[in-house]
Amino acid sequence: MRKLYLRSIPIIIFGFISLFTSGSIAKTTAVEKPVNKINVVIHVTQNGGRHYRAALNYAYVIRDEYGKENVNIEIVANGPGIGLVNSNNKYGHSIKRLMNDGVRFSACNTTARYMREHQELPIIENVKFVPYGVVRVLELQRKGYLYLRP
Repeated sequence: MRKLYLRSIPIIIFGFISLFTSGSIAKTTAVEKPVNKINVVIHVTQNGGRHYRAALNYAYVIRDEYGKENVNIEIVANGPGIGLVNSNNKYGHSIKRLMNDGVRFSACNTTARYMREHQELPIIENVKFVPYGVVRVLELQRKGYLYLRP
């Protein structure tokens, strides 16, 4: 009986180690869903498709991971990044889909005025104009929004 007991100790120890290790690994790799909403501002300041795609992909990933009811996302475009909300670009469909899911889009009115003096700048419907894009970003950060920039 004693030999059987001594032989089973390593098996029992290994079992406990496996049990606790697998539990702790699962806890550290799983993304926990928030109790409160996650607030995110995505700041687009550069012109070009890769910056636009990155900003929109960030919004899609956050929305899909946490659920659209658990996030507040605002994408702020200013400076050269204002092209994101130009209704003539190829991202209009994606922007409208995100808007339908509650993602807000803001455009810097100062940049828009400057751009309109030099070229046509048609803006996607329901994009909100804010006096200054950088000030809007600061306001959102003061309210606890997390900052992302592609």
